[in-house]
Amino acid sequence: SSLGLCATPERWGDLEGTNRMFSLLGPIVHEYDIRDAMRNKPPLLTPYEYHISTVDLTMEEQQKYDELKTKISKFFAIWSSSKEPKKSEIKKKLDLLNFNARRIVRGASKKLDFAIELIEEEYQENQHWLIYCDDTKMLEKLELEIRKIGIIAKTYHSKMNDFNKNKTLDLFEREGGLLIAMKCLDEGVNIPCISHGMVLSSTTNPREFVQRRGRMLRKFPGKKIALIFDTFALPHESGENIGFLFQEILRAKELAEDSVNKIDSVLSLNSIIRRYDVRSIPELEEEVVDFD
Repeated sequence: SSLGLCATPERWGDLEGTNRMFSLLGPIVHEYDIRDAMRNKPPLLTPYEYHISTVDLTMEEQQKYDELKTKISKFFAIWSSSKEPKKSEIKKKLDLLNFNARRIVRGASKKLDFAIELIEEEYQENQHWLIYCDDTKMLEKLELEIRKIGIIAKTYHSKMNDFNKNKTLDLFEREGGLLIAMKCLDEGVNIPCISHGMVLSSTTNPREFVQRRGRMLRKFPGKKIALIFDTFALPHESGENIGFLFQEILRAKELAEDSVNKIDSVLSLNSIIRRYDVRSIPELEEEVVDFD
């Protein structure tokens, strides 16, 4: 017989892999989620505050987003009423448009302005801050902007060799500071000393979401509370709502539900959900391109 232990047994975007896993290991026999760990006596994870901020798109970003939004609405209507094999062909085009629209929102330049403002107001020397960026371009630009305010941030990305990755993490654990990272830090790295997390790039992938949250909540001597800052770029409303572009907000609500400041964070997210008619459409959640 076999037994598996996994935070995310259902492989996102991989139905074949999920079916194979369950055929080899059988059904889920026990679940123990973050809420259980928080309510354990004593708690197995660090309590956390969850703070939500929003920024606007620039005029150029808004224009590009609106153009994509028009195309997405058109292809979504066609896809909804089509049958195979045409449905699959339209889906590929819709996925790419959907990804490009999400990319504009995730990479919004005003998120960097917010990050610098927050660092100037809140960061103290020797704290351990982890900042998630969307791509290499955002990471490099943020690092440069942080240098301008007199702080040397550490970076962690997939193009680094293993030696430099390990050296960076070792220095971060010993000295503290700001660590700017991308998806390559989502899995297999343990840094329990992280006290502050800033998410400039959200994700619709449940696996990444669980890993990012868990990375910030691990217990560490002297760590009484963790602070998580999540930033959403909100386009100006125009035309028919296509809230399925914001499924990461639905995942963020899970994070808000278990926070110390639950009332304020849930209210903020509910306001966004209502405004954009955010709803889950599993067929359109998959990230069709994986950048790092």
